[in-house]
Amino acid sequence: MKRILILLLIVTSVISCKKEEELKKEDELIPEVKEPHLIYESTFGISGTGLGEFRLQQGNVYPGTFALNSTNMFIKDIHNHRIQRVNLDLTPVDWFGYNNNWGFHTQAVEGADSITPRNIFLKNNYLYATQSMINRILLKVNLQTGQIEKRYKFNLFVNSFAVDGDHNIYTYETDNHILSKYNDNGDSLISWGGYGSAIGKFNTVDPQIIIDNSNNIYVCDAGNKRIQKFTASGQYLSSWTVNVNSTIYGSFDIYEENIFIVEGNFLSKYDLNGILLKKYEIPFSYFIQNRFKVYNTNKVIVEYSYSNEFKVFKMQD
Repeated sequence: MKRILILLLIVTSVISCKKEEELKKEDELIPEVKEPHLIYESTFGISGTGLGEFRLQQGNVYPGTFALNSTNMFIKDIHNHRIQRVNLDLTPVDWFGYNNNWGFHTQAVEGADSITPRNIFLKNNYLYATQSMINRILLKVNLQTGQIEKRYKFNLFVNSFAVDGDHNIYTYETDNHILSKYNDNGDSLISWGGYGSAIGKFNTVDPQIIIDNSNNIYVCDAGNKRIQKFTASGQYLSSWTVNVNSTIYGSFDIYEENIFIVEGNFLSKYDLNGILLKKYEIPFSYFIQNRFKVYNTNKVIVEYSYSNEFKVFKMQD
């Protein structure tokens, strides 16, 4: 009887091993299906003062690190007191700031604290930049000449701003959580908002503001974990919930009329009505620290301020 039982156990074991081998072969034949994810491609920038070298604000939480047009990307270089211009392959071109005179230069900065750009924005062939972190002055720079055409001074502490297609400026005033609109002359037009969680109210310190091609305004209301959408006249249109990583600020971007935002371990892609289109998993070994920019169809550049560098990822479907 014992011999029969031992024989049965041996036969059962052999059959089980064969089935496992067959299942393994079947699994090998089935192609692995990966969810959309980000693939690391390269690192750009090092510490220093030359072209392509940066002295960033460590732990930067301020929006507006990048500005983009069809040929160039502009990157704020806070502690080198300049804004660097690079090609879309990230080859350094020059920088805007003060070096005996205002304009675009290639030599090291000499005008020590002439500009400490906290936030930059690009619209209609003009580069807009906050001149310093405390003096509340916004510069309007002609990209062709490098000359400052206008200086705007705001009464309240402005962390975030954006510019629409008609040269109107939208600012978020941190002191009172108010979104204000000014014309190209700096005249106040309308204001809306205030602190709170109701529709049209805000609960965030450093929100990012983006504008679509129809001049609709989007505000990342991080404390309320939502994106709010308004018309250019301040009329509330809609909002949707986002799982931002901070209740103080949210990092989001608009590219080809889609909105991208970091949610947990994913870079999410929404349409302009808040419909989720895709989620790209962020590699575990990398952390999208603060600010990013989508460019060249499927590339994402991310600021890593503690190491004075930027990492480039590819969105893989």
